[in-house]
Amino acid sequence: MKTLQLMGNLIPILLVFFGYFLFGDTEPNTPNYAGAAMAMVWIGVSIFAVGFVLIFILPSSLILLTTENRKYFSFNSKAWLSVLFINWLFIGLYCLCILVFALTSVR
Repeated sequence: MKTLQLMGNLIPILLVFFGYFLFGDTEPNTPNYAGAAMAMVWIGVSIFAVGFVLIFILPSSLILLTTENRKYFSFNSKAWLSVLFINWLFIGLYCLCILVFALTSVR
């Protein structure tokens, strides 16, 4: 359970680093098709990462909402509760992005 929660905190950081790695060499004379291909790769990886979060991290975070489950999985310290809180912030951000995308893409 703790591993899943830590992975939930690391996924956005890894996506930022992957974006920096992917787009770091981009120069003004880079062809448009290369930039579009890099953007599609980053979007594809991001969709799979967010899918992983919504399939694995969200249920484990829901399980940890009750005090009994937090006690069972040793989520009593302030550090682990802050990890759980940060995960809920990220999950909220992901859901907000999905909602905005869904509302703006409908004609």
